[in-house]
Amino acid sequence: MAKNRKSERTAVRFAPAVRTFLLCLIIGGVGLGYVAQKKKIAMLSEQSAALEERHIKLERQRQNLLWKLERLQSFTELEAQIKSMKLELSPATPDRIVRITVQPGYPAGQHGLRGNPKQVAQMTVPR
Repeated sequence: MAKNRKSERTAVRFAPAVRTFLLCLIIGGVGLGYVAQKKKIAMLSEQSAALEERHIKLERQRQNLLWKLERLQSFTELEAQIKSMKLELSPATPDRIVRITVQPGYPAGQHGLRGNPKQVAQMTVPR
Protein backbone atom coordinates (compact mmCIF):
# COMPACT_ATOMS: atom_id res chain seq x y z
CA MET A 1 0.00 0.00 0.00
CA ALA A 2 1.22 3.42 -0.90
CA LYS A 3 2.23 5.68 1.87
CA ASN A 4 0.95 9.17 2.18
CA ARG A 5 3.64 11.80 1.49
CA LYS A 6 2.21 14.00 4.19
CA SER A 7 3.12 11.46 6.81
CA GLU A 8 6.84 11.51 5.87
CA ARG A 9 9.17 13.57 7.99
CA THR A 10 10.25 16.95 6.68
CA ALA A 11 13.95 16.10 7.03
CA VAL A 12 13.54 13.17 4.66
CA ARG A 13 12.01 15.45 1.98
CA PHE A 14 14.85 18.01 2.26
CA ALA A 15 17.68 15.46 2.26
CA PRO A 16 17.99 15.26 -1.58
CA ALA A 17 17.88 19.06 -1.85
CA VAL A 18 20.60 19.48 0.80
CA ARG A 19 22.79 16.85 -0.89
CA THR A 20 22.36 18.55 -4.26
CA PHE A 21 23.17 21.95 -2.76
CA LEU A 22 26.34 20.63 -1.06
CA LEU A 23 27.44 18.89 -4.26
CA CYS A 24 26.98 22.11 -6.26
CA LEU A 25 28.82 24.05 -3.56
CA ILE A 26 31.78 21.65 -3.69
CA ILE A 27 31.94 21.70 -7.49
CA GLY A 28 31.71 25.51 -7.51
CA GLY A 29 34.44 25.82 -4.88
CA VAL A 30 36.75 23.53 -6.81
CA GLY A 31 36.08 25.52 -9.99
CA LEU A 32 36.83 28.83 -8.28
CA GLY A 33 40.03 27.40 -6.81
CA TYR A 34 41.09 26.17 -10.24
CA VAL A 35 40.51 29.59 -11.82
CA ALA A 36 42.36 31.34 -8.99
CA GLN A 37 45.34 29.00 -9.37
CA LYS A 38 45.43 29.54 -13.15
CA LYS A 39 45.44 33.33 -12.63
CA LYS A 40 48.26 33.01 -10.10
CA ILE A 41 50.28 30.82 -12.48
CA ALA A 42 49.82 33.37 -15.29
CA MET A 43 50.86 36.24 -13.00
CA LEU A 44 53.97 34.38 -11.81
CA SER A 45 54.99 33.50 -15.38
CA GLU A 46 54.74 37.18 -16.34
CA GLN A 47 56.84 38.15 -13.32
CA SER A 48 59.40 35.50 -14.22
CA ALA A 49 59.64 36.75 -17.81
CA ALA A 50 60.05 40.36 -16.61
CA LEU A 51 62.78 39.35 -14.16
CA GLU A 52 64.61 37.37 -16.86
CA GLU A 53 64.52 40.40 -19.17
CA ARG A 54 65.85 42.61 -16.35
CA HIS A 55 68.58 40.07 -15.61
CA ILE A 56 69.68 40.04 -19.26
CA LYS A 57 69.66 43.85 -19.38
CA LEU A 58 71.72 44.12 -16.17
CA GLU A 59 74.17 41.49 -17.41
CA ARG A 60 74.68 43.47 -20.64
CA GLN A 61 75.17 46.66 -18.61
CA ARG A 62 77.67 44.87 -16.35
CA GLN A 63 79.67 43.60 -19.33
CA ASN A 64 79.68 47.07 -20.85
CA LEU A 65 80.93 48.62 -17.60
CA LEU A 66 83.63 45.95 -17.25
CA TRP A 67 84.78 46.69 -20.79
CA LYS A 68 84.89 50.43 -20.05
CA LEU A 69 86.81 49.84 -16.81
CA GLU A 70 89.33 47.62 -18.55
CA ARG A 71 89.78 50.22 -21.29
CA LEU A 72 90.20 53.07 -18.78
CA GLN A 73 92.73 51.11 -16.74
CA SER A 74 94.89 50.18 -19.71
CA PHE A 75 98.32 51.76 -19.80
CA THR A 76 97.94 53.03 -23.36
CA GLU A 77 94.63 54.73 -22.54
CA LEU A 78 96.12 56.39 -19.46
CA GLU A 79 99.08 57.63 -21.46
CA ALA A 80 96.77 58.99 -24.15
CA GLN A 81 94.74 60.87 -21.53
CA ILE A 82 97.91 62.30 -19.95
CA LYS A 83 99.09 63.53 -23.35
CA SER A 84 95.68 64.96 -24.26
CA MET A 85 95.49 66.87 -20.95
CA LYS A 86 99.12 68.02 -21.34
CA LEU A 87 99.96 67.10 -17.74
CA GLU A 88 103.65 66.42 -18.45
CA LEU A 89 103.86 63.66 -15.85
CA SER A 90 106.99 61.58 -15.38
CA PRO A 91 107.72 58.44 -13.35
CA ALA A 92 108.39 58.97 -9.64
CA THR A 93 111.95 58.97 -8.41
CA PRO A 94 112.91 56.24 -5.94
CA ASP A 95 113.29 58.69 -3.03
CA ARG A 96 109.64 59.76 -3.46
CA ILE A 97 108.23 56.21 -3.25
CA VAL A 98 106.65 55.12 0.06
CA ARG A 99 106.63 51.38 0.64
CA ILE A 100 104.09 49.79 2.96
CA THR A 101 104.74 46.42 4.56
CA VAL A 102 102.08 44.37 6.29
CA GLN A 103 102.87 42.27 9.33
CA PRO A 104 101.99 38.65 8.51
CA GLY A 105 100.53 36.16 10.93
CA TYR A 106 97.27 37.78 12.01
CA PRO A 107 93.92 36.49 10.73
CA ALA A 108 92.04 38.56 8.19
CA GLY A 109 89.89 41.30 9.69
CA GLN A 110 86.38 42.28 8.68
CA HIS A 111 87.70 44.42 5.81
CA GLY A 112 89.95 41.70 4.46
CA LEU A 113 93.09 43.22 5.97
CA ARG A 114 95.64 41.04 7.66
CA GLY A 115 97.12 42.21 10.94
CA ASN A 116 96.18 44.08 14.07
CA PRO A 117 93.45 46.64 13.18
CA LYS A 118 95.30 49.38 15.07
CA GLN A 119 98.63 48.58 13.41
CA VAL A 120 97.64 47.28 9.99
CA ALA A 121 100.62 48.63 8.08
CA GLN A 122 104.05 49.84 8.95
CA MET A 123 105.40 52.51 6.63
CA THR A 124 109.05 52.57 5.67
CA VAL A 125 110.62 55.29 3.57
CA PRO A 126 113.87 54.49 1.75
CA ARG A 127 116.67 57.04 2.31
